[in-house]
Amino acid sequence: MTFASLLRPAPTPPSRTMSAHYWIQFSWDFSQLPEESPPFDRRFALTVAVPDDARDMEACLSRSYSTEHGWTLQMKRRLETVQSVVRRELPEGTMDFLVMRHGTRIIAACGINDREDAQSHLPTGVCVLSEYRCRGLGTFMLHECLRQLRERGLPVARVITRRGITAERYLYPKFGGVPTPMEDEVGR
Repeated sequence: MTFASLLRPAPTPPSRTMSAHYWIQFSWDFSQLPEESPPFDRRFALTVAVPDDARDMEACLSRSYSTEHGWTLQMKRRLETVQSVVRRELPEGTMDFLVMRHGTRIIAACGINDREDAQSHLPTGVCVLSEYRCRGLGTFMLHECLRQLRERGLPVARVITRRGITAERYLYPKFGGVPTPMEDEVGR
């Protein structure tokens, strides 16, 4: 075995036309979800967002996406989608949003859509500010979102993301996440 054989092949860069299968839908069968949560640094607090958190949560989501180069070609459209979900669902209470705080600062966020027929049960994706990544916070938040969806009676959970981004490579495969290529992001 050589060092080169251990390296993962570099992701194929997106075309300007967003070719087929640039979108990936991950799904989780809850039978593979561990009961015990991953380790979590208790300096951080995980709570359900309230309407007063909307502005800070949107800022966290926007900053998280803006540091992920894989979203560059779709950034404006993606941020508009995320902002509309937050602005529509949070005040009405029709969707929960988990936020992770370091003191009063929101450092991570994720929306939870518990409609069984949804193409994406995590419509914002799991977003962690870049300066807080690689600490297990995204893993903990993903596990908590999946746990809550399981407790709400869903048989499976799904999220749609782009091929080649950090979450697609390192986060969403956890807990038995199974990737399926998609033609586009319909239903995001």
